[in-house]
Amino acid sequence: AEYAVVSESEKNLIFSKLFKKNEFQKFISVSSMLAGYKLSKKDIVVALGKTLGENSNSDWHSDAFYPIIKGFIYLVDIGENDAPFQILKRTSSINFLSKFYDYSSIHSKLGSPRISTKEQLSDIKNKKIESHIGLKGSSMIANTSALHRKGKHLSDKERFMITFEFRRLRLHRRFFRSFKFMEL
Repeated sequence: AEYAVVSESEKNLIFSKLFKKNEFQKFISVSSMLAGYKLSKKDIVVALGKTLGENSNSDWHSDAFYPIIKGFIYLVDIGENDAPFQILKRTSSINFLSKFYDYSSIHSKLGSPRISTKEQLSDIKNKKIESHIGLKGSSMIANTSALHRKGKHLSDKERFMITFEFRRLRLHRRFFRSFKFMEL
């Protein structure tokens, strides 16, 4: 997999093509509510991604215990065999995720748990998988604290996409930013 973070001017160009001004403000507002603290455009990291074949994102994993807002825009048509983004419904609660963090994060070089043992996989076998296939230009936004993965890459087609996410702030920064919602 290859990822390249885009510059501020490239990010502004991408957002000017995706949103009208009032739509972008609504996007920031809704995202702030999901995150639990005030967000701004400078908090968004945008990258171009290219993958072919399997990698560490092919395993079920969670990005954090708290909501992580990520967006994906396919730059090529993505079918079921082209590594679609997949997410397991109802897997973002701390109670559910704590089963995996203790064991997996210790043994993962990536810091977030990769669900790989038979016992772990049996814990998620009855969860519903949402597989996001779509034409070039299709987009989705997900809370990647839920278990998710890059689906099976069974074709020889490279998967190109734009990804964006809000910078992950440390607890104390999230706490102080949450006061921006309050009117004093």
